Amino acid sequence: MSPEAAEKKLRAKRKAAAKKPTAKKKPAAKKKSSPAKKGPAKGTKGDSPAAPSGPRWPLPSFGGKRALVFALKAGFIFGLIFVTVTGCWMLAYLFVNPPATPLMLLRHFQEEEDIRNRWRSYDEISPEFLLAVVAAEDQLFFEHRGFDVKQIQAAIETHLDGGNLRGGSTISQQVAKNLFLWPNRSWIRKGLEVYFTVGIEVCWPKRRILEMYVNVAEFGPGIYGVESAARHYFGKTALELTREESALLVTVLPAPRNRSPLQPTEYLRERQAWVLGQMHNLGGPSYLK
Repeated sequence: MSPEAAEKKLRAKRKAAAKKPTAKKKPAAKKKSSPAKKGPAKGTKGDSPAAPSGPRWPLPSFGGKRALVFALKAGFIFGLIFVTVTGCWMLAYLFVNPPATPLMLLRHFQEEEDIRNRWRSYDEISPEFLLAVVAAEDQLFFEHRGFDVKQIQAAIETHLDGGNLRGGSTISQQVAKNLFLWPNRSWIRKGLEVYFTVGIEVCWPKRRILEMYVNVAEFGPGIYGVESAARHYFGKTALELTREESALLVTVLPAPRNRSPLQPTEYLRERQAWVLGQMHNLGGPSYLK
């Protein structure tokens, strides 16, 4: 073979080798994404937008529900603490005499009054005075469970007819007000008065409620309790009070800062006579037994 022919054959082999395709590398296998994360590309035309993560409900609605649940839980916890503390408070006063009342402290710090209060047990108080209190303040005391429904209805009817809204509070309600609450008129205080009235009626016997009332009631500026009142107005102990003195002393209870047994008005004398008549109608001190 001539050199020219050999050179042409070599060129033809090089061209053939240059046109032959090279082997392509296989692409690396893509990791399969989990079904939860798989979704159409964001912004692709014709595809639906990716579903947002998080709760399906709108955030304001979810936040409102969470706030409501929190408020209910907080209210329940507060109510439980309130009932526990006040319940222990009422039970404690079944066995322990209160050192002072909110009214006593208010008078002392605001008006700088000296508090005169000497505690006397039920048996150290004249039965005539105890009967006079029941006759004047709450003749159904031993029958009701803290509330005189008929008296409340009568007070409401009088007010609706144009008269003044007179009090229909029982002895139990007055004890709840004097012993646990502040001297103010509001619906909140009235609601708490109902609560404490029910509490003491459940926890205390009637004898203890009456004993508590006559020992914390206000009988004049700085004078609290029947023992202090008996000594101040009549110069004797609570056990020594007579029938007439007891009837006169209870006439000051609705307005103790404006009335005095030492200077009884005509109205107080008429009221005293009425109380004596009611004491007789009840049957005397034996009514308390």
